[in-house]
Formats: sequence, structure tokens, C-alpha cells
Amino acid sequence: MRAWAGKRTRSIEGILLSLAFVFFASGCSFRKEKTTPSAVDASGIQPSSEQLANSSFSLVYTTVLQPHCISCHGTSGGVNLESYASAVSVLAQIKAQAIDSRQMPKAPEALLSTTELQVLNAWIQTGGRENPENGPPPPPPPPPALEPTYTSIKANIFDKKCISCHQVGAKAEKYPFTSLAEMINNPDPVVISGSVAQSALNDVLQPGADTPMPPPSSGYTPLSKDEITVIQDWITNGLKE
Repeated sequence: MRAWAGKRTRSIEGILLSLAFVFFASGCSFRKEKTTPSAVDASGIQPSSEQLANSSFSLVYTTVLQPHCISCHGTSGGVNLESYASAVSVLAQIKAQAIDSRQMPKAPEALLSTTELQVLNAWIQTGGRENPENGPPPPPPPPPALEPTYTSIKANIFDKKCISCHQVGAKAEKYPFTSLAEMINNPDPVVISGSVAQSALNDVLQPGADTPMPPPSSGYTPLSKDEITVIQDWITNGLKE
């Protein structure tokens, strides 16, 4: 009996020792992953000589930053990429997160394509150049006119001030704005065709709303009177795409 008790004690001690080792090893692995992101082979995204020559902030902004980053790194997110001065000031951080470890953009945003990574890598390799090698770039095209259609409102308002939260995987994923069908078919009355009064979206956009959108904590400015009017016209006219 005494011998059996001794074996049982040694067995329990062995199990506890094994568990302690597992927890220690997993803890070390977790800390290592958090503090030292693994490097990614960048040989496949080396820019061409033409991409290096044409590299500029305007090009990288329209190709990469505006479509993939500004929804979070505009007026919120702690890193502002909307202007040349603010973007170039975090050039090393962009390189570490988007090129060296590919941790950006974060889900649910899609990964950058090879071409987009090459454009971004070219800009970084040229020192975050503002203008291309052979002079200033042509002025960017003017933003699309704000009209009472989903396409126009999404490009001018939703993508800039709403999509960072109103998409799958984000804070307000219950109310996605990423497609017209999602907004119309939502079980809650986000937008009701022909009825501004019944559309919850209109309520939260009003000054003094109980739950104002965008929320003040987001850093985004409230919608202007003209922007609210266009959304109201869009609802009244039948939610045209």
C-alpha cells in the first residue's frame, strides 16, 4: 500500500511538472510572438525601376492608403495617413507593419496585392518621396460629386467616416454599410425606402442625437448639413444605387 502511494505521488508530481513545462513554453511562445513579429520574405515585392522612378506620395495614397488604410488611420486610430507630412513621419512604422511583417492592413480589410505592396515598397525605398523622380505628379482627380445615390454616399461619406466600424468583424458589424443590400435587408430599420422618419440612420446623424454618429470618440467630424440632406434625399427617393 505504501509503495502504491509512493508511485501515485511520483505520478502526480510528474503530471504537474509536465503541465508546468507546457504553460511555460506556451507563455514564452506567446511573448515572443507579441514582441517580435516574424519577418516575411520581401523578394517577391521588389519594385521595378519604373515603379521606383514614378514613386510619389500621391501614387501611394491613391493606390494603397486611401482604399485600404484611411478608414482607420484617418482622423482616428492614433496614426494619421491623410497628409504627406503625417504619413512620412511614420515611414518606419509603415515599413515594419505593412512590408516587414505584413500585419497591416488588419482583418477584415483584405491583404494588399503584390502590385500594391510593390507601390508601397517603392515609396518606402525612395525615402517616402513626395514627388516622382522627374517632377511633381499631375493633380489627383477631383472627388466624385456627392449625389443622393448609395454609390456616391458610400464613396464620399460611408467609406471616410463609417466603414471602419460598420463592417463584418468591426465594432458595429451588426449594421454593415459595405453594400446596399446589407443596409436594406438589415432586420433593424437602418434605412426604410421612402421614409426618413422611420430610418434609424437619419436619427443618429442629427445634432443632439442620443447616440450620435459618428461617435465623438471616433475622432471623425459630424456630418455637415449638406451631407445629411443628401442622405435624406437618398432615402426619400427610394434608396437608389
